[in-house]
Amino acid sequence: MKQIVENICYIKPSEKVAFDCFKYIIDTKSKKGLIIIDPGIYIDFIHEIEDLGYCAKDIKHCLISHAHLDHYGACYKLQNYNNNIEFYAYELDAHQIEKKYDYESIEEFWPCYDYNPVRITRKI
Repeated sequence: MKQIVENICYIKPSEKVAFDCFKYIIDTKSKKGLIIIDPGIYIDFIHEIEDLGYCAKDIKHCLISHAHLDHYGACYKLQNYNNNIEFYAYELDAHQIEKKYDYESIEEFWPCYDYNPVRITRKI
C-alpha cells in the first residue's frame, strides 16, 4: 500500500490472478470510517491495510467504479469484516453486481472463482 496524498492510499493488484485492479483507500479521519474504491477480486489486500495500522472493520463504504468482476469480486468478503458496509455503484451496473454469476462465464479469467453477490446500498 502506498500513500498518494494525505489520507489517500492505493494498493496494487493481486498477484494471484492475471486480472485485478488497483484499490484505493480514503481515510475520512472521522466516524464515517474508511472508504474503499474497487476492492478487487480477492480480499488479500486486507493484510496490507492492517500492516499500516488501519482496521478492516473500519471500511464502512465501498464505491464500485464499474461492473467488471475484478473491481468488485471481493465485496462479499468485505462484509465478513463489517456487515454494515454500504456499497455504491452506477445504477446501470447494479443489477450485474447484485446477481450470481454462472461459473462458465468467469472460468476463463478466474478459474474456480465463486462470486457471491452483494446488495447495492445506493445506486448512483
